[in-house]
Amino acid sequence: MTPFTPNRFSGLAWLLSGSLGVNVLILVIVVAQGFAIRNVGAKDTQTLVQMHDGSAYKVQPVAAESRTPKVIKVFTTNTLTQLFNWNGTIVDVEGNKIRDPGIEIETSEGRAKVPTASVTASFALAEDFRLPFLEKIAELTPSGVFNHSTQVVLIIDNVSEPQEVATGKWRLKVISHLAVFKRGLSPEQTIPFYREITVQATSTPVVPTGETPLEQAVYTVRQAGLIITDIRPIEN
Repeated sequence: MTPFTPNRFSGLAWLLSGSLGVNVLILVIVVAQGFAIRNVGAKDTQTLVQMHDGSAYKVQPVAAESRTPKVIKVFTTNTLTQLFNWNGTIVDVEGNKIRDPGIEIETSEGRAKVPTASVTASFALAEDFRLPFLEKIAELTPSGVFNHSTQVVLIIDNVSEPQEVATGKWRLKVISHLAVFKRGLSPEQTIPFYREITVQATSTPVVPTGETPLEQAVYTVRQAGLIITDIRPIEN
């Protein structure tokens, strides 16, 4: 039997020490990588997205039911403006402005006309809320809008910060008024329009290509991933 000499013991110790050192180094590298990955995940990341028309926007990922206050406010003001701006004209497929014939809807009082832009914008409303609200718009719309003698403009004065009332659901208040023009630059009538708006997150549709302008417009109003579920007067 070969005797176990001190030199052999010293070599084994060095081997074990070296192996331990390598393992410690590997552990340090793994821990450092873990911290690096966590820091990257914690940072706000932005992605450049190019649209079909060539325009590009910076975007950042959010949870499926999360929306930033800015997105909610912009969606709300844009939707209300499209719903309540009645200038009596529309743009045809060739890009020319023509008189808006309006779109007839069925109401409890019979058939009534609603501005085309309002019907398109109404697809930003929840389905069970859209048709009843279009009835109210039909009642509000002056008949002169359709013969181009009257124009109504929604002027928004203030929009509050959205308050989350449930997961993926917010309320905000809009202080505005409807200015009714018949002739000249001064409104002949001003109607206060103070409303509390309830907004809810929804899925974002993919806008198809090669479809009609109306279909494109309907899909586009849903691109913010939001719908309005209620519009009611602000309670004092």
